[in-house]
Amino acid sequence: MKLPGIKSFLFRWVSLLALALLASCGGSSDSSLPLVFSATLTGAEETPPNASPGKGIGILTFNPNDRTYNARVVSSGVADNAAHIHEGPPGVAGPIIIPLTKAPGSVIWEAKGTLTQAQEAALRAGNIDYYFNVHSPTFPAGEIRGQIERRALSPEQQQRVEQLLQNLITQLQLQLQPSTTTPATPATPATPATPATPGT
Repeated sequence: MKLPGIKSFLFRWVSLLALALLASCGGSSDSSLPLVFSATLTGAEETPPNASPGKGIGILTFNPNDRTYNARVVSSGVADNAAHIHEGPPGVAGPIIIPLTKAPGSVIWEAKGTLTQAQEAALRAGNIDYYFNVHSPTFPAGEIRGQIERRALSPEQQQRVEQLLQNLITQLQLQLQPSTTTPATPATPATPATPATPGT
């Protein structure tokens, strides 16, 4: 299994998912609807900016009924060894508020938990001074970064997102399956030519 190929494949799917989110999200004011926050990560957004060719997409979903969240980020072109959500406005390096972890063999950094009432209030008020940050040995303070922006989903849009996620999981499982190669059939040795009978 070649991890870089799987990683590029996954990033393309997550990119499509994020684009679908951005295209389908509206500005509903219903306080019971799931909230979706997203970020596009690049080296240019870091503090200070860098010329890393890496890129990433982060998505944070929040359930206002019980204040639980689910955060995920995936990157490409980065030798990532850590990822977090930090608190800080654009151009300012801030402290870590949510560490993300990655399971062995996975390419997705993620975290689950419950926001405080103060954090929920800040999100609802639009005071989103939070950002995803992906670190690497080359850039230990952060190689790519992206400010988190709010999106809102209707129930129909949430169903669409869940379907896209299921498609992603199915496609990734197919990519991770070991390839089965049918052994080549040994060639049949050629039959020696029969010597010609001398003429009489």
